[in-house]
Amino acid sequence: MLTLKIKDIFSNRTEQTYGLMYKDEYEKDCCALFSFKEPKVLNFHTANCKFPILVVYLRDDLSIDSWYLMYPNESGFKSIKPCKFAVEMEFDKHKLIELKQSVMTRFDLKDKTISFY
Repeated sequence: MLTLKIKDIFSNRTEQTYGLMYKDEYEKDCCALFSFKEPKVLNFHTANCKFPILVVYLRDDLSIDSWYLMYPNESGFKSIKPCKFAVEMEFDKHKLIELKQSVMTRFDLKDKTISFY
């Protein structure tokens, strides 16, 4: 199981457009949660990102739709089905190994954590 602190919650269009752009780094044990009002096919990019990112698309029931390892200035990473959430984190091998074994997520918004299992 992989558990990360939710450092940022992006819930409006401006925040979602910028995400992790222009950041020099992101804490290794943290992630950014993107929350959308309605499920939709999501399409993320890494324009102006300075480090590789793992993005995980989550359906309404918090099951994992898909995930991608994205390098700076790439585009075209779409969810398979409509999703209500996305999670971005700075890439590291440990996170990738845990994500490959995960199918669901759990949020604890009081403690600001997300777990992949």
